[in-house]
Amino acid sequence: MDPTPSVGETFASIAGVLVLRGGGVKIMPRDGADVAAGMPGLSEFGPSPTYIRAGGGAGPTIPTALMVTLSRAPATSTTVTQVRIGRGAQCFKRDRARGHEERGGAHSRCDTVGDADHGLRNARFYTEQVSVRVIGASESPKVAAITPANATVPAGGSLSMRVELEIPAPPGGTTVTLGVSGGGSVPASVQINGNELYGTFTYTAPGSDASAMITATGPLNSKTTGVTMTTPRVLIINEVDHDQPSNLTPWSSSSSTTRAAR
Repeated sequence: MDPTPSVGETFASIAGVLVLRGGGVKIMPRDGADVAAGMPGLSEFGPSPTYIRAGGGAGPTIPTALMVTLSRAPATSTTVTQVRIGRGAQCFKRDRARGHEERGGAHSRCDTVGDADHGLRNARFYTEQVSVRVIGASESPKVAAITPANATVPAGGSLSMRVELEIPAPPGGTTVTLGVSGGGSVPASVQINGNELYGTFTYTAPGSDASAMITATGPLNSKTTGVTMTTPRVLIINEVDHDQPSNLTPWSSSSSTTRAAR
């Protein structure tokens, strides 16, 4: 079956051949037509964490819209009921999960409700939950990290890196200033687009062994990480062949002196 059945999934009927395996009688479906799936269950609900802006009205979460994914495609169009969230935000599905689609799926949209105290909100749907972070209208993003942290790069090479934010950048985007000390180069800044959590840049290493510190400075704070440059070590083996015939002295029983060839 495609997709493979998950633990706890129910079926309307299963037909097949009865066989004795491992001391027990089992039913072996011949193909997918022998299995009639029951009501699909919830497979995924995410991503988590996700974000929404206070006072922004109903719409998809950022930077990625919440997606409700079923365990398999329903036989007919299936409506996913409203998703309940704690104080501060509520989410509900925007479209129905259409029948006969791969696993079935529909986006959700969220809206803020009541006080937006910028805390985490747990959205629960059956046994799945996500955390929805409500971003205040006056909040600015802090720099969370530079990744990869404490990386190693070949001398003279380059490395793709990124600056990550704690919350998505404002709709107009944000600029993070970059700096490097100890060797190598980085762009003067990196632009992180609106509603995105990170921006990428390239670090170019010097041509010799060294270490450097990269700094990313945003509107509210700075973060640093180290980079180490290494020169590849080349092993050279010199072999002198001592077994060439020209280097050997024949031995003779009449010789009074035995010479060892080296």
